[in-house]
Amino acid sequence: MGDPVKDYYQFLDDMNMSEEFVRMASETPHKDIEADGVEVKPSNIEGAGLFAVKEFKQGQKIMQATIEGMRTQAGRFSNHHHEPNAEAVLNNGDYDLIAKRDIFNEEITTSYRHTNDLIVSAREEIKNAEQALLSLPQIDIPIKHYFGDGVYGREMFLNAGEAFTGAIHLTNHINVLAQGTMLIRTSTSEAQEITAPHVFESPPNTKKMGYAVTDCVFINFIGTNLKDVEEIERTVVTSEYLEGSE
Repeated sequence: MGDPVKDYYQFLDDMNMSEEFVRMASETPHKDIEADGVEVKPSNIEGAGLFAVKEFKQGQKIMQATIEGMRTQAGRFSNHHHEPNAEAVLNNGDYDLIAKRDIFNEEITTSYRHTNDLIVSAREEIKNAEQALLSLPQIDIPIKHYFGDGVYGREMFLNAGEAFTGAIHLTNHINVLAQGTMLIRTSTSEAQEITAPHVFESPPNTKKMGYAVTDCVFINFIGTNLKDVEEIERTVVTSEYLEGSE
């Protein structure tokens, strides 16, 4: 059957991640929700875990794992197992936690390797799309900057048919589509069509790409006390994803 604890540490070693990084990731901005039939309790695998306190049948949805890219208890506390009893499945841009077999009165587990493959796939899709866009004639996208107490707003206007990719944000930030209809894809969620007014949050270590179906106004709101745009960009965005190596 294998040892789930040993396999968890083997996964960390394979991915060059530290335990501290995984714990820190579980405490990044999240959205806890009411969930029937699950509890968070101490785990024999690592730290806290998600446990089924009612029966879930194979194929049944246990709960949402992400909401607008932010992890729920299912995304934060489902521990790794080499033979998981649940898996994350895409549903309209977010992930649901689905039972792979009947589950009752046991810890709910997923395969971090499977989850990592989903993340890598999303990042590769955006990277490939970005390379394709760079091979085309480049356009100047009008940008307006706004500064408030502890917040920086960056407004972008796109004509219908124009596309963009952004930098990787280091902090949780708020995105607002204030005008138009846009196809949006991030490294933490599936592609979806959104229409103004539409607000969503992006967790740290997220990159976005968008395509304007109609003329669009798209705004990022970032928490910072800085007032210099170049300094803000040096401190809140990067060109490389943060990984878990020490």
